[in-house]
Parts: sequence; structure tokens; C-alpha cells
Amino acid sequence: MTVADADGKEQRLQAEILLVAVGRAANVEDIGIEGTGVVVDHGVIAVDAMLRTGETGVSAVGDVVGGFQLAHKALHEGVLAVEAIAGRDPHPLDPRLVTRTTYCTPQIGSMGLSESEAEAAGREVAIGLMPFRGNGRAVIWGESGGFCKVVADKADGTVLGVHIIGHEVTELIWGPALGGLLETTAFEMGHAVAPHPTLSEVLSEAALAVSGEAIHI
Repeated sequence: MTVADADGKEQRLQAEILLVAVGRAANVEDIGIEGTGVVVDHGVIAVDAMLRTGETGVSAVGDVVGGFQLAHKALHEGVLAVEAIAGRDPHPLDPRLVTRTTYCTPQIGSMGLSESEAEAAGREVAIGLMPFRGNGRAVIWGESGGFCKVVADKADGTVLGVHIIGHEVTELIWGPALGGLLETTAFEMGHAVAPHPTLSEVLSEAALAVSGEAIHI
């Protein structure tokens, strides 16, 4: 028996397994940085935009530098750090463009700011929603649950975030990540021609929905 508090009211839930997910902490202890210029701040190693630490010749990437604790984010940081070491001038990683994927059922794919995060940042937003029940490919597969949500700046239409829940949507989120890198607008995303029938059509439809122009809702 598990006791949970919801809106000040006690609820008792019957369950066989309890999953506690409290996150992970960076492993910055006993790794040989004591007495060096490497600075640990709030449990993570402080680095600049090129992943350089306070110790000359020492860079750090991945979970130890904080941010999203994801393999693809760490891989990108590793490439960036090595290019900087080699004397190149790599483009810094914008953490808002790091895609997040959850491999549950249905899957979740996300990039950029949520609606509440955008509003907290002082942006006036416009929202576009496209349910998968209006997508031909999802209906063919019998997987019509879920939706795509586009968060855009109301003033200039810049796409601030894209969030998708549905069947195999982890395969879709790279497109919005590319759009984010290119500073795309909801108009541009909505008028990019998606093949039919594919799940990718929900991206353009959700973008069109930002201005009330979606067709299949």
C-alpha cells in the first residue's frame, strides 16, 4: 500500500512495484582534480562554451559538466571539445536544442522550451496542437493516440519548442532540432512539404495550427 498526497488529500494506492527516479549526480570525486584549476560548482565541473575547465589543457564533457545527462549531448560536446583543442572554431552547443527522448509507450520526443518555460522567460507564445488521430499513418498502424505541440513566439513566429507524444516519435524529433538550429518559424515549418502518409505530417500540421491553418484537425 502506498500513500500519496494530492491537493492536500490522502490517497491510498495498491501496487506491486514502486519505481523511484530521483536523477543522477555527476561523479566528480576522486578523479584526480584535487589541487588543480578545475572548479566544481554545485556538483558539476565548470566549463566555458568550448568545454574548457579552469586548468590549462583540461576539458570536460558529458554528465560531469551538468545539463541534460544524455549520451547524444555528451557525444556532441566531445566533438566540440576536441575541435577546440585542435585549434578550430566550433559552434557552441545551445542546450535548448538538445533533443530529449523517452522510450516508453507511447514514446516522447521533445526539443526546446515548454509553454510554461517560454512564458517564464518572458515570451508571449502561440501554441499549435495536432492529435495523431488526424494522421493517416498513425491510423493505419492503429496507433492514433498522442499529439504534437509546437510552441512559437507570438510576435515573430520563431519556434521555441516542439513536443511529441506518440508511436515511434523519437524518430521525428531530429527534424525540429534542425529547425531550431536554423531558427525556423512556425510558418516555415508548416509549409515544408511532408510525405503522405507519414507520421512526420503531424509536425507541419502542428506548426500550421499555431496560426489556425491546420487542415486535419
